[in-house]
Amino acid sequence: MELFKKNIFYAKLKFFRNFSFQFYNQLLKNQTLSNDELFDLNWKKRKRLLFFAYEHVPFYSKKYKNAGMLPEDIDTPDEYKKVPLLTKDDLRDCFSELISKNINPRAHREVTTGGSTGVPVKVLHDKRVPLEAAGWRTMQWWGVEPFDNIAFIYRLNRRNIKKILNDVLWWPTRRLFLDAASMTDEKIFTFIKSYNKIQPLVLQGYGGAVYDVALFLEKNKISFNSTTKAVWVTSSPLFRPQRKKMETIFCCPVYDQYGCSEINWIASECKEQNHLHILSDIRHVEFLDNSNKESATGEYGDLVITDLENYVFPLIRYKVGDRGRKLSKICPCGNSLPLMDSVKGRISDSFILPSGRIISGDYLTTIFDDYTEVINEFQVRQHEDYSIKILCIPNPGNSFNDVIEKVINELIKKTKSEVPINVETTRNIPHDKGKTRFIISDLKFDNINE
Repeated sequence: MELFKKNIFYAKLKFFRNFSFQFYNQLLKNQTLSNDELFDLNWKKRKRLLFFAYEHVPFYSKKYKNAGMLPEDIDTPDEYKKVPLLTKDDLRDCFSELISKNINPRAHREVTTGGSTGVPVKVLHDKRVPLEAAGWRTMQWWGVEPFDNIAFIYRLNRRNIKKILNDVLWWPTRRLFLDAASMTDEKIFTFIKSYNKIQPLVLQGYGGAVYDVALFLEKNKISFNSTTKAVWVTSSPLFRPQRKKMETIFCCPVYDQYGCSEINWIASECKEQNHLHILSDIRHVEFLDNSNKESATGEYGDLVITDLENYVFPLIRYKVGDRGRKLSKICPCGNSLPLMDSVKGRISDSFILPSGRIISGDYLTTIFDDYTEVINEFQVRQHEDYSIKILCIPNPGNSFNDVIEKVINELIKKTKSEVPINVETTRNIPHDKGKTRFIISDLKFDNINE
């Protein structure tokens, strides 16, 4: 059956979407390039995009002229650091000017980012780029093929007719969906029943929604298909206790993948599970300090991404609002794509103290890293009065009080006792339609310095 599915999949791919087939094969070759070859490929793509944007995108023509910069001035990778940054405000204020001239409307689709971590913004994705191939390449790292059965837990807009068409196009591969925006016990149970029947090798979805399904299985003592090879989570940081619990319940590895609505497929975990491979053949990733200078390797910085493939709505040196750090080590998996650490938190998720000092979201996401046996899940929130509340789900039978005392004492030292810190236990931490937010600030950053 597997050979039949494989042959049908590749036959349809070559006939109906040959460009996807070619792109997929190219991505597989790219990951075997030497570091120098990969860097050269990335640099050539950046140069080509800069020239295109200057000639065909009104926003960049104006911005670069005002900055006194021409694409030919950027003739080395170091010079690229002088290219002006693109911000979320630019996307909101200059949306129409960021669209390439003379682009066929059928070549793009509009995407709106969620508003849970800031004001929503719109971008256009280039439909001519078969980015599903990036997912297929990552799945291969986990021992899974693109024609294998797969289940999804995402927000769905698909109508019945689209679902039927999707099933026909993917046949004989089976694809199963659960809407993360409307998960009820009945829908989860129906999903699990179908899951165990078709036996997908991959479960993919929002981290919070997948975790909720895991807890449902545990609570109701429901057996789960043990043939699953990988659980693939996105859209929120992967908290260590969550990963451990999901791996126990799903009986397989849980892998993290980083991207955002504006730019999908930025970095992915391999089987090593302790870092992300930057997809530098299709994305350029920078880490900048508070002065917008390159952060030292191993130091956290603001993530700045260039989408090397989107020529409909070019995103060049886009400050996405997340933080991460570049790693210098070489991955034993043999993949030559460079490494970064897991994304720790958003810039907007840092906490501000009355004195003006900042408690980094990078630190706040790690406060329970040494106590994975004690805390199942947590959320830290700063209210408008600067007070901090830790909401957590304890693991029964462990030294919860001792751990909380240690964590609070550490936070008191970090905050120098400037704000009250409270702890509240709960049985459930709400998710935003399947997405988990560990760090939430109710402070208005625009008003902090007033």
